[in-house]
Amino acid sequence: MKSHSDSEDHDPSEILYPLSSFELSQSLKEHSRSTVVILRNRTTHTSFHLEQFNTEYGDWKVLPPREIRPGETVYFASNNVRMWTGTTASVVYGNTRKNISFSVRWVNPLVDGEKGKYCELHIQGDESYALSHSLTQGPHNRLDVSISCAT
Repeated sequence: MKSHSDSEDHDPSEILYPLSSFELSQSLKEHSRSTVVILRNRTTHTSFHLEQFNTEYGDWKVLPPREIRPGETVYFASNNVRMWTGTTASVVYGNTRKNISFSVRWVNPLVDGEKGKYCELHIQGDESYALSHSLTQGPHNRLDVSISCAT
């Protein structure tokens, strides 16, 4: 598993360039499995900072951004790297001043296991925040995730 944390000197902009959602989807067609994550920060007052990002299987096509500002929508993606494999990856974002963190993990295997293609969402801290998602399944999954705050 490849793991990265915010403490490492790793600048995603040096490795990968930002793409629109459409360009990103098109660039992933060369892989047998991929997942595009669209993450929407629907809060009006909370920025989230990348604390960790991992790939268990596959690699990053576009790395997750270091920060998601209030009202911002960001895109990132993972894909398989070898023929006949899938992709599994995760991110953790947080805001220590607001005592909130959340994680998103997705699995897009070549051969569906007991759970098939799925995602897991977890949120910790301030209970006024909520996560919601939708997952469009196929060889090239699209995972839409939103974080919002009731107050």
